[in-house]
Amino acid sequence: LEGRGWPNGSSALVMRLYRPPPQQHTQTTETELAWHSWIADYSMTCGNRAIAEAALTHGRNDTDARGATQPPAAVRVYLAYAAQSPSLPLYGLLGGPPSHPDVPAAHFASHCWDYIAAARGWSLFAQWSGGSSPPYGPATATDLAFGDRMRLHWAELVRTGAVAELQPFDGAGAGANASSAGVTNVYRNGRVEAIGGFAKERCTELSAPPLALGQA
Repeated sequence: LEGRGWPNGSSALVMRLYRPPPQQHTQTTETELAWHSWIADYSMTCGNRAIAEAALTHGRNDTDARGATQPPAAVRVYLAYAAQSPSLPLYGLLGGPPSHPDVPAAHFASHCWDYIAAARGWSLFAQWSGGSSPPYGPATATDLAFGDRMRLHWAELVRTGAVAELQPFDGAGAGANASSAGVTNVYRNGRVEAIGGFAKERCTELSAPPLALGQA
């Protein structure tokens, strides 16, 4: 990271936060899992937590027909994290075999995988890469079930403003494993688990020096 302009000490911090125990993974999958987790946190997860916290703190300002601002209204906030891995290797924008045989595939949930599964857009990266990336598939029953569940949740939220299977971010009605505020609904292993304080400690460390992510 330092070679790309990040502050000194960045690489050591990232490896400390994201490297799993050696006995759990081979060197290849250990590096890949650490990479995807790090990218997800600094590009989306930590920012989404900050937005959710701000929404709960400040509510939502509405305007009436005359354009006058109304007092902040109570809002229901949901935070979700897709950790359901694809059943097969997923190639992204950099391509893949046969045109780019040396480009590695993603074996864990990676950028856009949740949308690809929910929209059944198996050729999304193939289209974006101009055909250099092969389409995903054939999708398995596990992939289809994951995408269908997420799509149904999105539709339910739009129609009703709530999702019965998910827990709100403020922890209202959450189970024992999510009894505190800051609940994230984690999709993985064919189910959704509400976890209180998910990624909070990592995001706190990432917002402090040396990285100071999110700081002006």
